[in-house]
Amino acid sequence: MNEGKKFETNFKKSVPNNMYYFRVKDPAIAFNQSDNQSNIRFSPKNPYDSFLFYISNLFPLELKSTSSTSISIQKSKDEKSKMIKIHQIRGLQDANNFEGILAGFVFDFRTSDNTYYMSISNFMKFLNNVNKKSINEKDILEYGGFIIEKKIKKVNYTYDIKNMIENIISRKGEKESNNEIWRF
Repeated sequence: MNEGKKFETNFKKSVPNNMYYFRVKDPAIAFNQSDNQSNIRFSPKNPYDSFLFYISNLFPLELKSTSSTSISIQKSKDEKSKMIKIHQIRGLQDANNFEGILAGFVFDFRTSDNTYYMSISNFMKFLNNVNKKSINEKDILEYGGFIIEKKIKKVNYTYDIKNMIENIISRKGEKESNNEIWRF
């Protein structure tokens, strides 16, 4: 299992029993792609990886794991091989426009062993204020992200999802303070 899928699996296993977790299935086209895709007319793209539901809040989440010190961001449709895709940014933004929905990213940096949550609102502040093609740990903290506590059990991690959710809910006001739309 690749490290990204391992991270997603550990994250899912960390969700408490009183929260609903759903992993959006990847479209079949995402696997075994060849360089020649001229015969493909349409490829569905998920707006995000998963969502959590707790009490009266829905949390759409895009999970990213990297062995690098930063996570690349697609800023135009012709850019390929970026970790964060335009459709994921738009999907989280669209979801975040509704009452009771708090959308964001979960970033896992394997080299530093830190995992962070960053709301889509704060991510948009970052994009609108900084002219960079990637985001790093310092940027995440500077723009309102926070560390998700985790513990290692022999090989795999357990994430404190309950604390993460409580932290997101306590920062609900950030959502209303940034309704900026990022233009592609």
